[in-house]
Amino acid sequence: MKPTMRNRVVGQRAAIPRACFATLLASAGALAALLTVAPASQSAQPSTQPSRTAYSMQDAARPPGLSESELQGRHLFVKYCALCHDPVGQPARVTYGPALNRDLVRALGEDTVRRQILNGSLRMPGFQFELRTQEVEDLLAFLRTYPASGIYPPSRDQSGRPSEQQPEAPPVALRGTVTTPSGLPVAGVAVSARALGKTMTVTVFTDSAGRYSFVGIPRGDLNVWAQAEGFRRADTSVDTSVSPLPQLQLKITPHAATNETLRQMSSGEWLESLPAKTPEDRRMREILRLNCEECHALSVPLQRRFDANGWAAVIDLMQQLYYDGWHGPPDRAHPAFGETGALNEMNRHYASELATYLATVRGPNSPAIQPVLFPRPTGRAAQVVITAYDVPLADVPTELSWHDGSNWSDGAASGMHGAVGVHDLIVDALGNAWVTQSANANARVMLKINAASGQVTGIDFPKTARSENLGQRTHGIGLDSRDNVWFGIDQTLGKLVPATETFQLIAPPASVIDRMGNLTTDADATGKIWTDGVPGAVRFDPEDGVFSYYENEHPGPDFFFSYGVTGDSAGNGWWTVPDLDLVEMADVRTGKTREFKMRPPWAAEDESLATPEDRAFRVPIGGGRDWGVFKPGAQYPRRLGADKHGTSVWVPNYLGRNLARIDVATKQITYYRLPLNVHPYFAKVDKNHVVWMNSQSDDRVLSFDSKTKRWTIYRLPINGCESRNISVDDRHGDVWVPCYRASKVFRLHFGGHR
Repeated sequence: MKPTMRNRVVGQRAAIPRACFATLLASAGALAALLTVAPASQSAQPSTQPSRTAYSMQDAARPPGLSESELQGRHLFVKYCALCHDPVGQPARVTYGPALNRDLVRALGEDTVRRQILNGSLRMPGFQFELRTQEVEDLLAFLRTYPASGIYPPSRDQSGRPSEQQPEAPPVALRGTVTTPSGLPVAGVAVSARALGKTMTVTVFTDSAGRYSFVGIPRGDLNVWAQAEGFRRADTSVDTSVSPLPQLQLKITPHAATNETLRQMSSGEWLESLPAKTPEDRRMREILRLNCEECHALSVPLQRRFDANGWAAVIDLMQQLYYDGWHGPPDRAHPAFGETGALNEMNRHYASELATYLATVRGPNSPAIQPVLFPRPTGRAAQVVITAYDVPLADVPTELSWHDGSNWSDGAASGMHGAVGVHDLIVDALGNAWVTQSANANARVMLKINAASGQVTGIDFPKTARSENLGQRTHGIGLDSRDNVWFGIDQTLGKLVPATETFQLIAPPASVIDRMGNLTTDADATGKIWTDGVPGAVRFDPEDGVFSYYENEHPGPDFFFSYGVTGDSAGNGWWTVPDLDLVEMADVRTGKTREFKMRPPWAAEDESLATPEDRAFRVPIGGGRDWGVFKPGAQYPRRLGADKHGTSVWVPNYLGRNLARIDVATKQITYYRLPLNVHPYFAKVDKNHVVWMNSQSDDRVLSFDSKTKRWTIYRLPINGCESRNISVDDRHGDVWVPCYRASKVFRLHFGGHR
């Protein structure tokens, strides 16, 4: 079928700097801020240079002065309590329940707090099915120390000054094996090493004989651990300064109890493990996936057990959350809420069914779940070296995440206490990573990570009256062929020259500024910069300073926002409209736009799970229009990528769990099923025409060789990364993945086999 074409292109040079108010509805929330910026004119204009903070990585790596019981309680606090009771990291520091700290414990009394934790209330699930007596006591031990501010005084060294982490020299090689207690080798086990007092962790995987090898490990004291799903983690320490260095033998023990394995499982593994014997089982599993996995992994809620009342309380809160947290009681006047006071109308519609279903499969009396685990890495997937960079928290720069998912048996990272926000990443010519901060951005809007040392530097732009209240945010970031980094900051386009670390903020003209989305930013092969619009897309020409807006072929209400955007090898723009299962293209030669519907041949399989009532459910959004919401069969294309050296655009259909290829010349669409039941989020294409994708909820990276049609699946050494971006560094042969929920960044190095 040949699509019809329509266009609306507005081209105009950027105007004089001005302040602007904007509200952008994102997938689960709103981003709003005000910024006064420099003009796009290429004449001599003062660059807008932000403030920089080189974090003290030594302070961040230093253990806190808490007892073992208090540390365990702190860990439990961020897992179970912080979402509703910790102001740190919450928008405007507002908490859904009372702020839980030592002052509140004293006021209520410890017995009252114990009962509340176990029994819950109408607004709070009770944890009597989750927490043991000693764990409740550990929680109280921590709360006795927790200040009302939510921030402990930093424990600094005598100098109190931040210092660069320098790699130790000369490095050494560390080798060994991983076996079961009976001596059987275990393949595909993640073996991680971390120097004491450092914030970088290196992970390798065992081969078919259970062997592992680290090359270039620093001398000194190391913590080393091995873990795999279905096994208990093995921890040890080693002094690599001794010579000769013996081989390090690690033994991992299979879990004796099913619940131990359940805590390690990813979202896709949970989907495979849930009951699916009847059509209703499969329908409710699909409703759960469509409702919950758009924002977070299913492992986040399913690692818990609640009764129907407890699940109802959880679902009620979910109706009120933005993607970056709880902003306060529902404002019925806000356009995002509608008449019901719910942000998530689908959650509200299915609330009763979901609570009943969850109490059936994850309630106190539910039948045991039999884990279905994905294969461990083998072959090429095990021939990777992964470096994890810890990122200090935005709100508390002397701390790292309290629950970062590095121990898989602890369950998925919670993202609490300010651990969320690390979003998109690009690597400059020097190999350093530049990272956007999309939440908790009151203290920084970007980050620089020195790949060699692990040093993290926070970057912040001057605040305005509006952003003092809401915080400035960055989201999309891209690199052009001249090694300039481009990013969006609210409704403004930012340019960074990494060689000099100078910034420029470029204000769009009045005719375009209200259309700037900046959720994804990319450069096409001709050097033009593309960003998503509201709806549609915006192109900026750095040579003449002209912004152009391209409207969707069939314009709808602004609620149907664009998300992913890319520029192809011919200079055309492509973007997604997730809510409508659409991909749009702007043909820059003709000025026309055209749409492509995402629907693979097998879509009817998922669509058949919907009842007539499911298909009839729609949400009115004003102007006589309505939104069909997520239904079985929805594709929800996210963040697409163009092959800058070829003729393809690759579309990750997130809810559809497939990869689509659009031929730029013929416009033919080809679909490829993913090899695992996971959700692809962002697609990037390397110089060899290999497509790389991150799975948001499964801690995995997928590569697809477009020539051989071969898939390779890499396992990130984390539980609950929640990645929303992937970056391919063709210069150094690496792939990078930022972790939104865990305040970490991973670099995958392939030793030449990529």
